[in-house]
Amino acid sequence: MNDSHVWVVAYAALLACLAVCSLWLWQSRRALAREERRLRQMVDQWPEPMLIFRDGRLMRCNRAAADLVGYPSVTSLFGKSLVSLSPAYQPENQPSSRRVDELRRRALAGDVVQADWMLTRADGRRIWVAMTLAPVYQRGMQTPAVLCAWHDITRQKLFEEQNKLALTVFKNAREAIFITDAQGLVMDINDAYSQITGRSYEQAVGQLPPLPVDEGSSVLIVARHRGVWSGEFASQRRDGQQRVINLTLSSVLDDQGEPSHFVGVFSDITRQKEAEKQLRFMAHFDALTRLPNRVLFADRLQQAMAQARRHDFQLAVVYIDLDQFKPVNDAFGHDAGDGLLLEVARRMRSILREEDTLARLGGDEFAAVVMNVPDAGSLELLLDRLLVRIAEPVWVVNHSVEVSASMGYTLFPQAGDIDGDQLLRQADRAMYQAKREGKNRYCRFQDSAG
Repeated sequence: MNDSHVWVVAYAALLACLAVCSLWLWQSRRALAREERRLRQMVDQWPEPMLIFRDGRLMRCNRAAADLVGYPSVTSLFGKSLVSLSPAYQPENQPSSRRVDELRRRALAGDVVQADWMLTRADGRRIWVAMTLAPVYQRGMQTPAVLCAWHDITRQKLFEEQNKLALTVFKNAREAIFITDAQGLVMDINDAYSQITGRSYEQAVGQLPPLPVDEGSSVLIVARHRGVWSGEFASQRRDGQQRVINLTLSSVLDDQGEPSHFVGVFSDITRQKEAEKQLRFMAHFDALTRLPNRVLFADRLQQAMAQARRHDFQLAVVYIDLDQFKPVNDAFGHDAGDGLLLEVARRMRSILREEDTLARLGGDEFAAVVMNVPDAGSLELLLDRLLVRIAEPVWVVNHSVEVSASMGYTLFPQAGDIDGDQLLRQADRAMYQAKREGKNRYCRFQDSAG
């Protein structure tokens, strides 16, 4: 009879565990679905071609990407690899597959990678794009997806290769084209030149074209001796607007082999640069709080540890987990949860110093690197202030809510060799000790082996 009772209790406990696990999995899938939905919306609404690759296969793209490569719908691109959208060899005679592997490897390692790339459209025509690849980290995924942005530079490439032949038709080009004399003074321009610079034909002729401020006429010297100069630089329109210009300047030789003219081709790449800036931000910062993400936190922690060794000071790694965040999120919705995270992040950032780093690791978990810590007592005074500030009521979606925080910390340097990941794990273990002791408190890491 006793044995039967034990089996009934064990079976009930097993069912309870299964129910809890099922609930946790359901909530994790919902959170992942929200993140994927945000990413899909960003890609769909982006004005330039944008795609997402996972494990080398296209899983999402926008209408602009499908139009650029001539496919009837975005879904007709799903499952394709970047190699399948490219010729077998890039113009440098490098296999596209090998080059893709190299670029993808760098992006998965955390780099924002840029390259000029040749694509093959559905109709067989080849086009050039300025391609930017960046990692996108999603909750629950072991490896990041790769976000890919394209900017069509086919025309620019064409004019770089055939600018001598294009002199007779340059006025119809979308890129700005100008011709100068041997001294670099403008003799003729096309309509795109006026559109980008805001200068009319009369205002441009007889003046220098847009050139890098820090290099100026030396650009003409380089083009005269080497035959071509190419680069990107900031330029100001006549109305004062700042633009980013991509210029290729080539010399034209006379019958004696001496430069008689210069031909310049440039395009306005301001939008492309803004997209690249956004991609870099997404690779290293949390989209909601705009705090550093786990990747950037790890990099800053390594830098801080190197400084601590070099300048002989002590730093602390603090792991912060919000208590009772989930009930707020469940009761009032995800907008309330997001608002709460934003306010808590702002409060913590206001207490930490400029030299300290605060990052959002994911969900309701944060971490901080506190520099120049004189001793544990000084650090704990700072942590007391953080606990008090976090626990103050927060007004979100017409409700006043309260949460607290459990914190764990560890100090560096330590007696033995240790890396940044180990420091973060130590702080994480100390944080869980704080939760076990009742939450709304902090604990210092204690090595159980010691």
